[in-house]
Amino acid sequence: SGKAFNTIPPNDIGFYELLNELVQEQLEAILATGAIPIAIGGDHSLCIPGARALSEHLGPSKRMGYLQIDAHLDAGVDIGGELQTNCNGLIRATELPNLSVENMAVIGIRGTINVRDWWDAVRERDIPVYPMSQVRRDGVEETVAGVLDRVWDGVDAVYVTFDTDSIDSAFAPTANVWSGPQAPSTVVVLAVERLRVPSVGSRSTRPRGTESAAASATHEIRACS
Repeated sequence: SGKAFNTIPPNDIGFYELLNELVQEQLEAILATGAIPIAIGGDHSLCIPGARALSEHLGPSKRMGYLQIDAHLDAGVDIGGELQTNCNGLIRATELPNLSVENMAVIGIRGTINVRDWWDAVRERDIPVYPMSQVRRDGVEETVAGVLDRVWDGVDAVYVTFDTDSIDSAFAPTANVWSGPQAPSTVVVLAVERLRVPSVGSRSTRPRGTESAAASATHEIRACS
């Protein structure tokens, strides 16, 4: 927007772009040291600079995967003219030059906030989605294992974006999505457990970039400190 950062109101067009550009620069600097950046937000637009930073770090000669653990698709092509809000992350990820939908997955989807436009955008791009209804039908362990195999197939690094609303509200007080029977927290626990294992077979399974979005400073962050 051309304004000084500290004078930009949150509803000003260009706010998200400027904020995400600053975040991306910091994450790229961390990746350049060989460290794995772990960002905690904030709203779920955080995955946009996070995935972009990893994409830039890898360069065009390498491939990346993308795993989204979330109750919501966040698949808005644009939201009132904005392209980098908390509802645009999945679509912006498909635009990265070294990320193919063959190495993408969204797991944990449930609830009524997933509007038709988002589902249409996902289907048009063939983005694989594993809603909780499918996870319950096919089994948690089997589904998580298949998802991780997909995002890691033939890639050099994987970005993991995790929204706290994917956890049952009994364990994440600010989660605002009803879980129903067999809470999705098991999905998160299994995914994290598999991701922290150094390798499966001959390949590393640790992500090169990750972030947790929609965390509450009053609840989740204090509980982790």
